[in-house]
Amino acid sequence: MNAIEARLRLGLGAGLVLLLLALGLASGQGLRWLIERYVEARLEHDADALLAALKITPDGGLEVDSARAGPVYAQVLSGHYFRIDDGRQVIRSRSLWDEDLQVPRLAVGERRLLERPGPAGQRLWVLVQGFDKGGAAVTLAVAEDMTPVVRAVHRLQWLYGIAAVCALLLMLLWLRWQLRRGLAPLEATRRALAEWQAGARPRLEPDAPAEVRPLVAEFNRLLDTVEARLAASREALGNLAHALKTPLARMRQILDHPERLQDPEVREALNTAVDRIDALMQRELRRAHIAGGTPGGAAVELRPVVTDLFKVMAAVHQARGPALENAVPVGLRWPMDAEDLTEVLGNLLDNACKWARGRVRVSAESVDGRLSLVVEDDGPGVPPEARERLLARGRRLDETVPGHGLGLAIVRDILARYPAVLRLDESPELGGLRVQVDLTPPAAATDSHI
Repeated sequence: MNAIEARLRLGLGAGLVLLLLALGLASGQGLRWLIERYVEARLEHDADALLAALKITPDGGLEVDSARAGPVYAQVLSGHYFRIDDGRQVIRSRSLWDEDLQVPRLAVGERRLLERPGPAGQRLWVLVQGFDKGGAAVTLAVAEDMTPVVRAVHRLQWLYGIAAVCALLLMLLWLRWQLRRGLAPLEATRRALAEWQAGARPRLEPDAPAEVRPLVAEFNRLLDTVEARLAASREALGNLAHALKTPLARMRQILDHPERLQDPEVREALNTAVDRIDALMQRELRRAHIAGGTPGGAAVELRPVVTDLFKVMAAVHQARGPALENAVPVGLRWPMDAEDLTEVLGNLLDNACKWARGRVRVSAESVDGRLSLVVEDDGPGVPPEARERLLARGRRLDETVPGHGLGLAIVRDILARYPAVLRLDESPELGGLRVQVDLTPPAAATDSHI
């Protein structure tokens, strides 16, 4: 959680900093644009006033009426200056004292807004325009000291910077509080895991936030799987120990009298006991293999599995020779262990081929994220009251048909590890037994019913 919180805090904090910097730059540029427009409007007004105060002397020269121009241009270093140039003479305001404005001559109708250094280190904005005065081309430059404005802008920028830093700190604190509050369910889940590990609770609470709920459900499902395997292992060990008692006792009786090993009947009894122990061990190893894989896994394409099983069934049930129909769509895949899928379909197909009169069909379809797998035959079928007995290990309805009655029970053992539902009913088209397996993706399932 700390790593997630740190990454979120770093990413969101960097985003806030960039946002505030962008806002600062945008507001600075916007403020500068507004000031330039305001000063330009003032300078245009001053230029119009100076142009009105400009007179032509009897000898054809230019003269500025100081009374109409205003006293601000007579005060030395007042911050307001002008310069008039008609190509023959240059008129400068008294406020410039011994300085001059370095501006270009412009043609009539041209105008420029320039930034120039002024007297006493002042920073000037200069509006230069070209006019026609009495038939002469006159370049009029009006300047204003922007130093007070720049200082005011700098003070405003400092205030904005201080306010932005304070706002950033407050937003980071608020962001930290929100992250802690938002990630609190993860901390609660961690504590629940610690309590589960200590044995204080059997499961994680499912009422977690939507983002964490799939993880909690998957963890609880994993716990169910582990507990089911432990229970199955204990049951298998108990069954094996109980089943081994009789042949081991028989072997012990025989070995207690080694002279009896010469008797063929005794040796036959010993071989029978050894065969019984071997059969029991093979059965339990087979069950351990079935229960050893992990639920789910890589997606397996169903149709090639059915095709391969058809080849095996055709060879095994060559004498009966039922017609095998593969109605599984091409490309249909499902997340299931390939050996488990083969084992399930193999047992269901083997049972169907034993009872079929002439047809066995395998079909599958995926609807709303669920897989429905169907194996049906045209045999005599099974009465409704007897279908549940078929799922019991070793239960057979007709002893004349070869087999040990383990097929459907093995299928149920395998499907118990998956979110699956096993149904037995009558095939509406073929008339025989219809076995349907409904599978749900492991991540989407909350329980299973076999």
